[in-house]
Amino acid sequence: MNISEIVTTINSGEVDSDLDLILDTARSRQSRAATAKAHELVVGDTVRVTGNIRPKYLIGAEATVKGVVGDRVNATMNIEVGKYRIGSHVGFPAVCVTKVG
Repeated sequence: MNISEIVTTINSGEVDSDLDLILDTARSRQSRAATAKAHELVVGDTVRVTGNIRPKYLIGAEATVKGVVGDRVNATMNIEVGKYRIGSHVGFPAVCVTKVG
């Protein structure tokens, strides 16, 4: 089954009785994937905020990885954006960042 078939099946209502299970499974998988993604990063990597995050002004901002804990990336900002200054310490969910370069 490809993604188009999965989406069509969900949208058709065929699996309405299983939606909670589908959501729980997807969230669990997303968490495991985020943890794996986070552990691919190493101290010194540059990351760009790309995901569903708030505040939205962080999208596109770049930061330098200082460490990884679980599925979170600890970093320092490389640019000034909003209330964050260059060098500010921040923590992002790994699903919200992409390695640059």
